[in-house]
This record gives sequence, C-alpha cells and structure tokens, in this order.
Amino acid sequence: MKNDIILINTTKKYALHVDKLIERSKIEIFTWFNSSSSDCKVKVFIYHDILSLVEGLKKRGFSNYPDYMCACMIDEDLNNNISRSINIIEPTSDVFTLKEYDNIIYHELIHYITNYLFGKLPEWLTEGIAKYLDHSYKEDLTNLMLNYINNYEIPDIQQMCDLNFVKKEKGRTIYDGYDLSYLMIRYIIEIYGKDFLLILMQENNLSCFDAQKCLTEAIEYFNSVYNEQKDYKKT
Repeated sequence: MKNDIILINTTKKYALHVDKLIERSKIEIFTWFNSSSSDCKVKVFIYHDILSLVEGLKKRGFSNYPDYMCACMIDEDLNNNISRSINIIEPTSDVFTLKEYDNIIYHELIHYITNYLFGKLPEWLTEGIAKYLDHSYKEDLTNLMLNYINNYEIPDIQQMCDLNFVKKEKGRTIYDGYDLSYLMIRYIIEIYGKDFLLILMQENNLSCFDAQKCLTEAIEYFNSVYNEQKDYKKT
C-alpha cells in the first residue's frame, strides 16, 4: 500500500479499498490546489466502530470529540510534532453505505491535504472548502437558501468554531457552520476567483480579511441569485 493504513481492532477488509481511494482522490484534490501530491503519504486509522474510535482518540491524547462522530481529520500539534491523520470507522451498514463511506473519506482527505499545504486555518475556511469540493451540496442553491440559510441567525464568525460550529437550542438549529462556510467559499470563488482564495490561504494573508463581512455579503449575494432563479421558474 502507498499510504500508512493503521488498523485498530479490525480486519484488513477495507484497508486496500481505502488506500486506492486515497490515491485516486489525492491527485484530483492536489490538482485543484495547483499543487503536486508526490510527497504526501496519508496516515489513516481505521477503527471497528464509533466507541473504539472515540476511545482510541482519547488514548492518543484527543478527548474533545463527540461520541457520535464517525470520522475526523486530526491536525493538532502534539509536543511540537504535527499529528496529521484521518480517523474513521469501518463502513457497517447501520452507520453508512460504502458510497457514503467513500464520500466521508474524500471529505476528510480534503481536510488532510488543506492542512498539509497551508497548515492550520480557521474552521469556516477548511470546512467550507471541504464542502465545496466534496459536492455534497451540488447545485441545489434554491433548497439551501430557502430551507436552511434564510432560517438561520447570522453568527459571530469568531465563535463559529469547534463545538460551536453547529449551534442548536431546544431542538432548533440556530446556525449550521457547514452550510454557512460552504456559502462563503462559493461566494469567494464566484466573485473573486479560485486564485484569490488560494492566495488568501497563504500564511498571514487572512489577517486582513474580514470574514464576518464576507459571510453577510455571501448571504445577500446568494439570496439575490435565489430570487432570480425563483422569478425565472415562475415565468
């Protein structure tokens, strides 16, 4: 295998599958970033189930992950050494299908490569790029704006991170960082271009970028696009 696949209390059944998927996907993702994948060997931990994943992360020094999580990319700095890895469970039918499994790995690989190329970035930026590249929203802008974005409060972008990335109160979603982050990245690319985004991601360039303003502008911009689409459908 070309990548470092580590099995924790599980079989070799999915190891080769994961390795081949990463190799195929790696080229595609690096190409989008205008970079080369030649020196990037990905480390992946495959656990048997969610319980063993959460317990395994705790043993490795990572305890701030919820007990419902089935996958994550770790990029914390432990003892001045970067501990970069994709962590996932086996694709048992009661959690997700094999296609969903592949999509999750692809999403986490985007995080891995983003961190590999640019280091640690704000969560809105890393999650926004991952959602943009994994095509999970596709082109359904009307549904996203009508049923989700326009029902959210606009959060403080500095507080929209970690355990506050998705905020709920009494069963109601106050805001969803994944939706909002995707909207910001799509807005930046459509208005300023991908090259602007890649330059923005370089070290120190984010310090002059007003992310809060970007979020507000993105919502306003895509609401105008949504309204145009709605009017067009009526004619």
